[in-house]
Amino acid sequence: MFSKYFSWLQFEIPERRTGIILFCIIFLGLTLRVVHWYLEPSISRDGSYYLFIARQWYECGSLNEIISATAVNGAHFYISPLLLALLRSATICHLDPEKTICILNIGLSTALVVLGYALCRVLNMVKEAALVAALLLATHPGLIDLSHTVQRETLFLFFATLMIFLLLQSEIRQNRPLLSWGCAGACWMLAFFSRHEALELVFMILFIVGWYAITRRSLRRSLLKKGLVFVASGALMLIALNWWCQIPVEYYHSALSFRLHQAGIVETKP
Repeated sequence: MFSKYFSWLQFEIPERRTGIILFCIIFLGLTLRVVHWYLEPSISRDGSYYLFIARQWYECGSLNEIISATAVNGAHFYISPLLLALLRSATICHLDPEKTICILNIGLSTALVVLGYALCRVLNMVKEAALVAALLLATHPGLIDLSHTVQRETLFLFFATLMIFLLLQSEIRQNRPLLSWGCAGACWMLAFFSRHEALELVFMILFIVGWYAITRRSLRRSLLKKGLVFVASGALMLIALNWWCQIPVEYYHSALSFRLHQAGIVETKP
């Protein structure tokens, strides 16, 4: 009944114009982010705290002192270290840490537009729907706001989306599955070092892998091999990040204690 009013939505974009339109959407997303940063530069309370902690880390040279100082006040240091390590590295290189992270976040947020389009195409969506998804990502107010602040969310969203894309294109298109699963494992570890909420993605992957292992016995050996590659790649990235960030064992104990207390599993001693 209402189809005649929405017939204008049933359009088809010529293949040769898809690339041009996608480029215009990417350019629009980048322009909106840069203009928003220029017109409304701001820093949140969390961003100020991250800059303060990174500065302390740079001056004392170790996270141990920061963890110890936090423990004196009866609290746990639990912040994912990737953003702090990037801020510290910018300071070491005599760069403005705030501007450096803002530029990095703007670049990754713009790359999310491309990932959104690619993800839709991997899921066999028509190119018109994929372009609409890219346009939504390019103009989403929340993504634009997060792109030019000292926050962890853009890092997390980029690496988590990249991991999902690699896994889907591996299973749907069967394009170098072991390499894709290996890169996905590294991306998951980077997402975990951005936000600990990346652990939720592991349960999603385990559910999907378990479902396929139960319903399709012929895929069990292949899934086991891919899972081992995923874990091995994540472990290598963990070693590399620990070496680069110089993260002490005390950090993991402090972060785990906070998360267990936050979940109500353990109680903090008075």
